[in-house]
Amino acid sequence: YVTFTPKAAGVLSSTTATSAIASLSPGGVLMQTVGQQSINQMVPTDIQGELKHLYIAAGELLRHFWSCFPVNTPFLEEKVTKMKTNLERFQMTKLRPFQEKIQRQYLSTNVSHLEDMFQTAYNKFHIWQTRRMMRKT
Repeated sequence: YVTFTPKAAGVLSSTTATSAIASLSPGGVLMQTVGQQSINQMVPTDIQGELKHLYIAAGELLRHFWSCFPVNTPFLEEKVTKMKTNLERFQMTKLRPFQEKIQRQYLSTNVSHLEDMFQTAYNKFHIWQTRRMMRKT
């Protein structure tokens, strides 16, 4: 039986932490736009709507993908493989064309966060697939 003793030497005080959160929150000192436009001033409403729909659809696909883990049944093995294929198809047919369109029209708008979410899923799939192959040999 081991007791836990926290070592909080490098932890912020509650006052400092509260101040940091307030500064980083919308309207906080560090979130003030100095000479920058917000996204709804830079990008038309229809493009914002399209981006929102992409996030919703990607989120739904990723939710199904991540729900497969841990992959411990043949059904989940089949589902995770299908979901990876669906993610790749969505990325190629929906996300990349949108990304190319906005990079041509709105150079400063970035959707790398969506790409990162897909890449994280692909990395997880690769790790799972590698471990699965190692178990079979």
